[in-house]
Amino acid sequence: MITADIVTLCFSVAIYRLEGCSSMPSNLQLPLPKVTTKALAQFAQCNDMISFIKEYRRINPGLSIEEAKADFAHFRKVLENRGNRALYRT
Repeated sequence: MITADIVTLCFSVAIYRLEGCSSMPSNLQLPLPKVTTKALAQFAQCNDMISFIKEYRRINPGLSIEEAKADFAHFRKVLENRGNRALYRT
């Protein structure tokens, strides 16, 4: 059984890891009924799949690791496409 202290510690470590990331991605959303958080978007921006999967499974209980990996890959693709469009604007 996981105690509240362990969950709090794990979440604090995950947030600490986000501090090294640059900007906050905007408008990244999973299709309903899946839940999306700012932390998920930031983990995708930082290319941190492990933290993404942990947060994904925490807020979307019952969904598989395979679904989490697929949604992570989707977020990364969206972010890469946004970056490529920004490069071609100049």
